[in-house]
Amino acid sequence: MLATQGTDESVHSMNLVRVMSPKPWIFNLLLISFLVISANAQITQKTDNTEQMSFSMEFPFDRPVALGEAAKKALVTDRSIADAMKDDQLSIETIPKDWFTASEVHLGPKGETDLVVMGLGISLGPYIAGFWVLRQTPQGYEIVMATDTHDLTLLDTSTNGLRDIETGLPTGGQRYSDTYRFDGRAYQKNLPNPASSDSEEQRIFKPKTIADGVVKDDVWFHRGTWIGPNKKEVSVVTSKFKSSDEAVKWVNETLLKKAKINTRKPMAQFKDGPAIGERIVAVLPAEQQGEPLTILVWAEGPTVREIYSVSPEFVFLAEKVFLPHYYALFQAEK
Repeated sequence: MLATQGTDESVHSMNLVRVMSPKPWIFNLLLISFLVISANAQITQKTDNTEQMSFSMEFPFDRPVALGEAAKKALVTDRSIADAMKDDQLSIETIPKDWFTASEVHLGPKGETDLVVMGLGISLGPYIAGFWVLRQTPQGYEIVMATDTHDLTLLDTSTNGLRDIETGLPTGGQRYSDTYRFDGRAYQKNLPNPASSDSEEQRIFKPKTIADGVVKDDVWFHRGTWIGPNKKEVSVVTSKFKSSDEAVKWVNETLLKKAKINTRKPMAQFKDGPAIGERIVAVLPAEQQGEPLTILVWAEGPTVREIYSVSPEFVFLAEKVFLPHYYALFQAEK
């Protein structure tokens, strides 16, 4: 679930870099070379009162914050950090303060305070540093992105309710960059992002809340709630089961048990691609003083996606907005 990328070889090298931390005079020499390279990096440091959007290993964070216990608990799920702590016989309480620097950001809704964390006394190399992006959840923090890079920037565009992220690495007089987009669980590098997806989401739907929860046993769901026209809400939910059979069983025996099914048929082809599962439209009866919910269900193998709202037209409008992105995800997973 966490974006803790890297092979055993990269983990070993990161720990080695930590052990062989550069001496001050070496660091100053490296800093001079970084400043020369940064002329091509085009990294903009913000000096106003807004939150910091661009981060570079060459500059201190504008408004660093101390890492709380919840953030540290998330960080130690990264294998490289856990291995370094094991080598030094450290606990969460004894992690050195100079291992990390952090800054508060908002990847999505303003009510959720997320973190960009950079390694200082750990995961630091000549031209790269370890960066971790932590998203706030009701259970604490979770790592949604972990990478080694020279600089990291939060972009104005967003995918699935969270800002897109660009990383950069200057080398050989050039700058190489990658774009990471949120797939509903974690950030993925160079994830396809149809032009219609972000532009329509930003114009029609505004993110309200993002939450995770348990569907059953160890099956988790991710839900994003959006505000549409006339301030009516629509929710988009993704759940991934262990198998297609489990997904179908849950849809039939739990999700649709009390629902009135209007249509149920194979998912229509999207552009030139194949049908990507089953499409179900149903109505859940009102509970107490509530209103009936219209629910659209896509069953794609072990993945179940839902869109629901008290407004049927919002459900189908959201389908047009989000379907291209989910189709891109389906193609990327294949």
